[in-house]
Amino acid sequence: MKVAAPVPVSTVDDYLRKNMNKELMEQIYDSLSKAPEPTVVGGQDQTESELNLRTKRQWVLEDQYEYDGLRPQKPLPFEAGQGDLYLDLKTNTLYVPDRTWTDEELLQLIDWNYRQTHAASKRFRKNLFFLKSTANLNS
Repeated sequence: MKVAAPVPVSTVDDYLRKNMNKELMEQIYDSLSKAPEPTVVGGQDQTESELNLRTKRQWVLEDQYEYDGLRPQKPLPFEAGQGDLYLDLKTNTLYVPDRTWTDEELLQLIDWNYRQTHAASKRFRKNLFFLKSTANLNS
């Protein structure tokens, strides 16, 4: 008898469908149109071993985000004064702390990255459908 481990099931798509409104989607589209990657400010005092540790922690938290439903308590802030880690959407600048990041901050960034990917995929699918429809009309 062969027993296989259950295939992990992602919890992300349902979560994002239920928790992203049109306004947030438009904010994401706008920030992605400015630059695909934000300018990063801060985080200058981290050693290579601190960065490696943060990367390992981020991998573990991302797996928990994807498969166990672990989410940040609050979304990534978009204004100064709401946390040491925040994203200024107007300038597409990510401000990061000059200290070891908390798990909450890592989760906020993971969540934001998944939200961006979700929004971009929706726009891509919509544009692809439009292009296919237009091509069919022209044939």
